[in-house]
Amino acid sequence: MTLPAGIARTLSATDLESGAEGLDGALGDGKDKWRLTMRSEAPVAAMSLLRSPTGHHSNLSTAPDRAGQ
Repeated sequence: MTLPAGIARTLSATDLESGAEGLDGALGDGKDKWRLTMRSEAPVAAMSLLRSPTGHHSNLSTAPDRAGQ
């Protein structure tokens, strides 16, 4: 997927596992763990959020990898 500067997109687990419009490929049936890799020519922020059935959000993101900077 390619996003222009200044654009955000929300992807659900179903989008990532089954594929969604604008995505190249799919990650599978969700039985295993997977990792989303991003590339950018400029700094970018990505968050992994979990929304509970009650509508609460938890941030599952880890600290950015600063190695090699």
